[in-house]
Amino acid sequence: RSTLFPYTTLFRSDMPFKQERESLLAKMQALIPAQHQQDTEHLMQTIQLDVPSRSYAVPFIEQLLESARTGQWLRISYRSERQASQQTILPRRLYSASGFWYCQAYSLERQEERTYRVDRFTEVRVTQSPEHIESSRSELPYGHSSHPEVRIQLTARGVLMMERDRDLGDAIQPFGEEGGLLCFRCPPTEYDWLVRILLNLGSDAIVLAPDILHRLVHQAALDIA
Repeated sequence: RSTLFPYTTLFRSDMPFKQERESLLAKMQALIPAQHQQDTEHLMQTIQLDVPSRSYAVPFIEQLLESARTGQWLRISYRSERQASQQTILPRRLYSASGFWYCQAYSLERQEERTYRVDRFTEVRVTQSPEHIESSRSELPYGHSSHPEVRIQLTARGVLMMERDRDLGDAIQPFGEEGGLLCFRCPPTEYDWLVRILLNLGSDAIVLAPDILHRLVHQAALDIA
């Protein structure tokens, strides 16, 4: 328990149940002997944890958490990078990454699992469960064997860049003397996202498969040129 006190600095203001957390942390602090607090504070001075600080509102996060827990469908308004839309979703889970909160949910209109950034929800309200959900190949798990295999050859520099990626870092395999092979399966609806990642890698990544992803990267590069 003596190691808990210094970690109170890791709790960001945008985390859910703020009042409850502050009350719990105050009780934990009171239980920890002063000597142990000093010892752990000294230890934490030798450790640096990079937790990005973001200033943004997440007014619907507790409702999303509750819906994920109870299986409640929601009707939402969402502002993506491209456009605003209205969708019916079933939240699966929430997680925090790079200072932002994300919600993984099944979209009824898209008929697939999607990831939403929580601060981009502009409206969230409870709705009735759909009477019938069409069986679709896109409802399969993200990395299902029926999805196309993506294979991307990386240079040593490309490996260093991609191994930090929280989604794809574990999919890197050794390839050649210093490079690597990024190999995984995903639905084709994710290719636009992959194109943006590959453009950032430049010549440190070569798309080996599938052909359609290779063509998309090629066209995106031409558009930039």
